Amino acid sequence: MIRTILWDLDGTLLNFKKAESFAIRKVLSKAGVEPTPETIQLYSQINDTCWKQLERKEITREQLYTLRFERLFQQLGVSADVKATARLYPRVLGQAAYFIPGSYELCASLSGKYRQYIVTNGNTYTSRNRMRLAGFDRLMDDCFVSEEIGVNKPDPRFFELCFARIPGGICREETVIVGDSLSSDMQGGRNAGLRCIWYNPTGETVSDSSMFDRSVSTLAELPQIFEEL
Repeated sequence: MIRTILWDLDGTLLNFKKAESFAIRKVLSKAGVEPTPETIQLYSQINDTCWKQLERKEITREQLYTLRFERLFQQLGVSADVKATARLYPRVLGQAAYFIPGSYELCASLSGKYRQYIVTNGNTYTSRNRMRLAGFDRLMDDCFVSEEIGVNKPDPRFFELCFARIPGGICREETVIVGDSLSSDMQGGRNAGLRCIWYNPTGETVSDSSMFDRSVSTLAELPQIFEEL
C-alpha cells in the first residue's frame, strides 16, 4: 500500500519548458541577444546537456549556472555578459509557474490521503518560488531541493537525506516517486529502493523498463495505480 508520494516538480507537476521559454526570452533580450525560436531551442538543448552532466557529477552546480550561457553565446558567436545573465536567469525563471494539466487538482484530491513531498534538482529560489506561485506549498508536506540538501538526484544520498527530514521516516515499500526523467527520477528512485512511476506524456519508447514499475501518459492515471501498488 502506498502511503508516501515523492513528486518531481519540473516536467511532472509544472511545465518547465514553457517557463524556460519565458525566462530565456527575458534574459537574452536583456543581454542584447535576439531570442529567436532557434536560439531558445539551442539553449534548451545545452541546458539539458549540462543537467545530465551534473547528474553524472561531471560538473558542479555552480559551473552549470554559467557554463550553459558560455556555451550558448559561443555557439551563437555573440559577445554578452555571461555572469550577469547567469545571475538574472534563476530570478526570472522563479516568476514563471505553469501547470502540467490537472497537476494541482490531482495533488489537492490526494491531500490527506497520502503524505506528499516534492523532490527536485532545481535552484532553491526558483523551485520554492514557483511552487509557492502554483500553490503547491499548501498541498505538500514538504519540499526537498537538491541545492539545499547538498546532493543531486539520482544519488541515493539525496533520498537518504530527504528521508531523515520526514517525521517518522518512510517505509520504502510504501513510497513511490513520480517523475518524467529516467536518469534522475527513475534511476534515483531505484537507487533508493522505491516504487517508481514514469510520467511519459510524449509516449517515448525505451528498451529497458526495469527502472520503473509503471508508466503513465497522463497524471489522471495515477490515483488508480497508487491503489494497486
